[in-house]
Amino acid sequence: MFGQDKEVDSVQLILNSHDLDTNDAKIIYRLQLKQINDGDFKSIIKNKTQVLNRTSKLNDQLWYANSMRLVGLALERTGEIDLALKIYADALNIAQTIKRKRLEAQCYHNIGFANYLQSSFDKAIIAYLNAIKIREEIKDSVPLAWTLNNVGLIYWRQHSKNDALKHFVHAQDIFRKKNFLEGLAVSTNNVGLIYDEFGDKIKAKKYYFEAYHLNNKIDNKDGIALALNNLSEIYRLEKKMDTCIQFLNKALEINTEINNLEGLELNYRNLADISREQGDHKKALELIQKAINVSNKGNLPQGLISDYNQLSLIYADMGNYKDAFLAHKYYAKLNDSLNFGDKLASLEAAFGKEKIEKEVALLKNEKEISELQLKRKQWVIYTAIIGIIFLVIVSFFIVRSNINRKKTNLSLELKNNEIIKQKEIIEAKSNDITDSILYAKRIQSAVLPEVIEFKSQFTESFVLFEPRDIVSGDFYWLDRIDDTIVMILADCTGHGVPGAFMSIIGHDLLKQIIKEGKQVNPSLILRELDYKVHQLLNKNTNSNNDGMDIAVVAFDTTTNKGAFCGAGRPLITVDEGKMEIHHGHKFSIGGSSDSSCKLFLNIPFDITPTKKFYLLSDGYSDQFGGEKGKKFKTQRLLQTISTISTLPMQEQKKVLLETFTTWKGQLEQVDDVCVLGIRL
Repeated sequence: MFGQDKEVDSVQLILNSHDLDTNDAKIIYRLQLKQINDGDFKSIIKNKTQVLNRTSKLNDQLWYANSMRLVGLALERTGEIDLALKIYADALNIAQTIKRKRLEAQCYHNIGFANYLQSSFDKAIIAYLNAIKIREEIKDSVPLAWTLNNVGLIYWRQHSKNDALKHFVHAQDIFRKKNFLEGLAVSTNNVGLIYDEFGDKIKAKKYYFEAYHLNNKIDNKDGIALALNNLSEIYRLEKKMDTCIQFLNKALEINTEINNLEGLELNYRNLADISREQGDHKKALELIQKAINVSNKGNLPQGLISDYNQLSLIYADMGNYKDAFLAHKYYAKLNDSLNFGDKLASLEAAFGKEKIEKEVALLKNEKEISELQLKRKQWVIYTAIIGIIFLVIVSFFIVRSNINRKKTNLSLELKNNEIIKQKEIIEAKSNDITDSILYAKRIQSAVLPEVIEFKSQFTESFVLFEPRDIVSGDFYWLDRIDDTIVMILADCTGHGVPGAFMSIIGHDLLKQIIKEGKQVNPSLILRELDYKVHQLLNKNTNSNNDGMDIAVVAFDTTTNKGAFCGAGRPLITVDEGKMEIHHGHKFSIGGSSDSSCKLFLNIPFDITPTKKFYLLSDGYSDQFGGEKGKKFKTQRLLQTISTISTLPMQEQKKVLLETFTTWKGQLEQVDDVCVLGIRL
């Protein structure tokens, strides 16, 4: 096998020597393939125009399409993804024209991966499913495993960890059976990635090291770099920072050498996060800017999302909340634009349906129709025989039933007496449970602020509180610390008894933070509350979705200034007919999201004598009712509040309650309802 420089010279020598024949095209293709494996993408791009012009003139278009595909790969690896997609599409068209199924599947696979890099997951999955269909049809097992692995990556990007693991393990099994080490290394690393996200660091470390050794065995540099990066995160969690940074720097060195932009972005971002944790914010900013530059250069939107999230955390740690807010806002915008949701599973299901329909269509030929007609006649005979046998059996059981009826009636009478006794026991227990819940209601009512407390703090106020069950998952809070009034409304996970337990937990934690800790800053209240909820609810599990949506408002009575911070719930203000909606952050308190990924920021406002403030849970807007049995919806609730805002507060409460009752009609209440309205 030639060395790299000789291979480049050999390509040029073949191109410059004479008119190409098929044998020359095969040699060029093999040399290009070796350059791809060596990471020498620049040489392929340098010769791309000459190679494609010369191979396009061959009678056998297979080698022209093959060279196009490798040129596309080189462009993709160096960040020219849009151009790579155009070339892949041209190669696909040729493959379909000359009916080369294997090449057609390869082109679909390449189109899928290029779209994946751009986070165009809907386009990626359609291309991958086409590749799977062809590769299953021609029994091309190793390439099929590659595509399965990449479908797993899309599931992983969409946070469907179980589906991702299923595809990675399927691919891993195929690679292992075929002893294909390159694919086995990739899928093994990906299995480790999922266990890492499940929180099983021991298994993750095992798979990462296995991937590292496999990549070393085949000298796959980008695979070595990725395994080193993943292992560095494990050592970081183990507090072995010297080893962590050593592994990251080695990965950065390799990715720089082979110009692997996706790997470089990941390395810079992880190093930036380490510098942030160590308090070196200047270095952290330099590193995250390098990551952003690489993401922009390589057209890597998924990397850009993570980069701006990291940037917001760095600014927040520096106390630069304005820039932190702007970075987080851009991160949220990018993240929302790439939400693929459940569409992936439906596309894969539709692909399975298409396969079944195709197989059914293949049955419709004359011979099989004749066989079906013969089988139909046979089934008529069999059905008649079975019917006669069935009638005989039924007659036997009717006679037997008459004989046993008297015995059965006696048995039923005994069982009926037993049922009556059990019913009495159940009713007694039900009464005990109801009594316990009613006692719980008294406890919950005791911790909620009295209406008189609202009247003592505000010029006007109302509290509309309608639990769905006896106890509620909604709760509200009111307290005054020196010259600051803190008002809170929270909507906990669930309703009834589970929601009430969570509301008591929330109330107790707020008491620690506000009353005992003297904390009146809304953003800091939420940050500390989120941390405490995570600490309390995730003691014995790696994932817990329990938590609450909450709105916190602080009124400084000396400056007539206020601040709001919300997690899932808004603040509504109305001043002289003008309504403003201050939306809270999209994430909730608690849940499965890591507290370190949440950035709580205050929204300031002025207090005027005419301004009204409203906090509300989602129970009112989610209630089904009306003539068509639909939800009341937030927009209708806001319109109602705007219309009645000129009325006295107690009149407003009366209208809201009557409107809710009328809308609900005979339907059941679906959730707890809580609305607070005040004027200072």
